[in-house]
Amino acid sequence: MDEALFLALISEHQGIIHKVCRLYRDIREDREDLFQEITFQLWKSHQTFKNESKISTWIYRIALNTAIASFRKKKHAIEYSPVLHDLADEQPMKNLPFVKSVYSMR
Repeated sequence: MDEALFLALISEHQGIIHKVCRLYRDIREDREDLFQEITFQLWKSHQTFKNESKISTWIYRIALNTAIASFRKKKHAIEYSPVLHDLADEQPMKNLPFVKSVYSMR
């Protein structure tokens, strides 16, 4: 497959790739990076396409596998609060509205 045919194929089926990118990335720049990575993976593996399935199915599988692999690699930052909020310091449990109603039933 030559470059022009590959680019035409990507253009024709770009909706599939965009859909996968939107599912796995929230930020526009990350989606663009993922789109580029999927396109690269398609280019690297286009020689292995065996015509045993539709081309759209093959593109979807490559896109999905690439997205999952990159999702696993990407480290998501966990933010911690510098001070933990302690409810016990605010008010005793008996002063909470629900607990008051339970105590008044006794």
